[in-house]
Amino acid sequence: MAGAWRGTTGTIRALAWATKKEWLLFVRYPVWLVILVALPLMLAAQFLFQARAFSLGQARPLVEVTEGVAVDYAGYAVVGMVALMWFALTLQDMGMVVRREQAQGTLESNWLAPSPRWLLLAGKAALLAAVMGLSAAVVFVEARLVFGVPFAVHPVSAGLALGLGGLVLVGMGVCAAGLVTWIKEAEPQIQIVQALGVMLSGMIFPVAALPAPFQVAARAFPLTWVLDAVRGAFLLGLPPRALATELTVLAGLGAGLLVAGGLLFRTGQRWGRRTGTLHTH
Repeated sequence: MAGAWRGTTGTIRALAWATKKEWLLFVRYPVWLVILVALPLMLAAQFLFQARAFSLGQARPLVEVTEGVAVDYAGYAVVGMVALMWFALTLQDMGMVVRREQAQGTLESNWLAPSPRWLLLAGKAALLAAVMGLSAAVVFVEARLVFGVPFAVHPVSAGLALGLGGLVLVGMGVCAAGLVTWIKEAEPQIQIVQALGVMLSGMIFPVAALPAPFQVAARAFPLTWVLDAVRGAFLLGLPPRALATELTVLAGLGAGLLVAGGLLFRTGQRWGRRTGTLHTH
């Protein structure tokens, strides 16, 4: 029992140090925080002004999110751009954390430390959760003050949507990191996934606007469900019961992506050790 307790406390301490390391790297270049709280609003503004130009003078353009239910397009676009920033940040930061360690020459030394190797990703995930939560709060306040977005937040649904949505994004990031252990340079693949996310997930226009075959593909893309749940909680004020389908799908996707990413990461590092390519570029 004492040995198990020491192992648990040791893992917690290692996780804390891994998170601290990522935090120090993040604050070393604080311009990233400015980007996270300013860029989503700037991107959303472009689509909002375009929508106003095409709406024949309508002061507040609306967009239909489900049949017979429309929301203010400003809020729709802001939520989409926040999700885009989360999506890109998770794939780039978590997906390329292994690549960065390779380039810095610290991957082997970190993995030889007497701590679980998944802490390399867990520290990054912990930092991303804090940064994404902070950026979302700031952007939503900005959207309310600048664009007058009429948010109708259901707090319980909002917490569940953000928590389960974050789990899905982290799962995708772990899959990307696992891919890097196999193919080393995954930047092109990550860029393709990001482009698919913009096109298929309904970030700036409803999925219903896509051709029928693309709508099927959109429903297979995890970010579509994240956006449906977040918009339902923040723009429509729907209770958890009304979002039961979306939240259940997010829970299943999050668990599945974490398991798949973990397996990909574990087999990739074993293959790298066996072939001697763990540290190579």
